[in-house]
Amino acid sequence: MEQASEHQIAIWANAINPPSALLALDAAETCPFIAAGFGIHPSQALAYQGKTLDYEQLYKDCQYVGEIGLDRIWSPKDSFAAQMDVFADQLHLAEKYSKPIMVHTGKAEEPVLLALEKCCPPRVLIHWYAGDYATLRKLLQMGCYFTVAANVAFSPQARDICRAIPLDRLLCETDGANAVSWALDRPQHPADSSPQIIAWIYDQAAQVRNMPLQDFAQQVNDNARRFLTLS
Repeated sequence: MEQASEHQIAIWANAINPPSALLALDAAETCPFIAAGFGIHPSQALAYQGKTLDYEQLYKDCQYVGEIGLDRIWSPKDSFAAQMDVFADQLHLAEKYSKPIMVHTGKAEEPVLLALEKCCPPRVLIHWYAGDYATLRKLLQMGCYFTVAANVAFSPQARDICRAIPLDRLLCETDGANAVSWALDRPQHPADSSPQIIAWIYDQAAQVRNMPLQDFAQQVNDNARRFLTLS
């Protein structure tokens, strides 16, 4: 947090369950550069199926709802029905309180799209999209925002997606503490989980978009503020 404050780096704290939501909300109250999000991550769906409304106040208090969605990569294989239920409940809560949402689509892009077509909150951010291009086009037509992450440095697909996203709906992210090392297929290093690694991701994405880094960074920062409706 000291590094983030020193270098004016915004942190989006994605709480994946109620206990971590309380920590994120508390941190956001004391640190102006932290935005607190809350959502039951699909990996947690079995534990919270049928209980989402018990935590309605947390959805009301958070700045955005996320990371929510569906997952066929990291989550238990028998949890998809529970994921669908929890995702639908959270979409309705986000819509009820006019909260933007951050969505995980891991190998479940089409059912995510179908769910969003039924109930869509005011703004939708698709986190680290790596799905098919047909669904990408449909999500773009819905007005979704998208993030790019560390693999934009080397992945042809990630670079193509980076180019396809309208510039006014593009954001950059590090994801979790181990995600950069995972994406680059190298042992975990402290620098990879430092907030300052986002500057490198900005630089890589700016090169893909053939833009000066300063111009690109200003646009992405404007997009992030618009997504969160910050003045």
